[in-house]
Amino acid sequence: MREEGTGAAYKNLYGLLGAWCNGVKWEEKEVPDFRALFYVAKRHKLTAALYLALEQAQLLDSCPPELAARMKEVKLLAERRAILMDAERRHLSDFMEEKGIWHLPLKGIILKNFWPFSSAREMADNDILFDCEAWKTIRSYMRGRGYWEDRDPIAKGAHDTYIKPPCYRFEMHPFLFAKSQGTLAVYYENVKERLRPDPGKVFAFRFGDEDFYVYFLAHAYKHYRRGGIGVRTLLDIYLYRRQKTNMDETYIAAEAAKLGIGSFEPVCRSLACKLFSSHTQTAELTEEEADTLAYMEEAGAYGTLAQKAAAKLNELREEGEKVGTRLKLRYVFRRLFPKQEWYRAYVPFVYRHRWALPFYWLYRLFRGVVLNGERNRKMLRAVLAVSDRSGINK
Repeated sequence: MREEGTGAAYKNLYGLLGAWCNGVKWEEKEVPDFRALFYVAKRHKLTAALYLALEQAQLLDSCPPELAARMKEVKLLAERRAILMDAERRHLSDFMEEKGIWHLPLKGIILKNFWPFSSAREMADNDILFDCEAWKTIRSYMRGRGYWEDRDPIAKGAHDTYIKPPCYRFEMHPFLFAKSQGTLAVYYENVKERLRPDPGKVFAFRFGDEDFYVYFLAHAYKHYRRGGIGVRTLLDIYLYRRQKTNMDETYIAAEAAKLGIGSFEPVCRSLACKLFSSHTQTAELTEEEADTLAYMEEAGAYGTLAQKAAAKLNELREEGEKVGTRLKLRYVFRRLFPKQEWYRAYVPFVYRHRWALPFYWLYRLFRGVVLNGERNRKMLRAVLAVSDRSGINK
């Protein structure tokens, strides 16, 4: 559900960004509520883009000076971060090329190039898929360049996160989707077969236009189902499709159906066009589009705790089961004692040596209560607050 009092702010945000993307004049005659605009843009990582849109619309002089200064600061920081990350990524790519490690830049690294200004797409990190056989080589290289790893020292994650001041953050993925993602994991298990070499490179790869679009939607859908995604995803879709006008739509529809996102893709595509195209911005939304947009607006860039809690319960819920104490106790039990498939994927040593299970349970309890206690308590409170009216079926 959209937050009370933000309806006009979202309408103005879509109008301003649509005009900015299309290089046309924003037609709204009334001066917008700048504080409400800033609030919704910040929640969706669109502050830098909003600043540029207001600049193009010649509205910055009407904006409260301290607010304009804050938005400009975000824009300048995004520009600096983009310059630093692009340079560092080139070093990493050159190293992998030299060592014969195949790799694939993902998500925002590609999508930002379709924005009017690439640095306007605020990015927290760079995601790269790489040959999982080379993870020790990559770890040694990153440590040698001063990075530290943000990871559980025992359990493996879906990616290795490397961080270095002032703003460097790389997520190195050995696979695109974990086995727990079912259809998505199976479809992308041999992803290299779908890739093509980058021009002038041997070990740097890229998706074709249609396959990148399908992957991007599959990734967005994963987050949509597991806790929500924001409206920046819709802007990404609009900007990508605006330039990729000759894609094979039959192929896209067929592959989306295989992945279980056959209805998600057209809804997002239609929403993106209706929100940001200067020609169709007044078009009415269908009921499904309105519900999807409301869910995305509520989510912000990374989803809300309530949405994530509902999604976690939905993963455990049996068909027709009510949201009640039994389901919530099952969630707590599975958090403490995961299924064997989880150990096989994330803690293979414990999976192979069952005698280590009690020791790992103690470690997991210590880590969950002492090291991550506040975060887990917040999630538990959110889970306990979920009801059948909480949008759990989203």
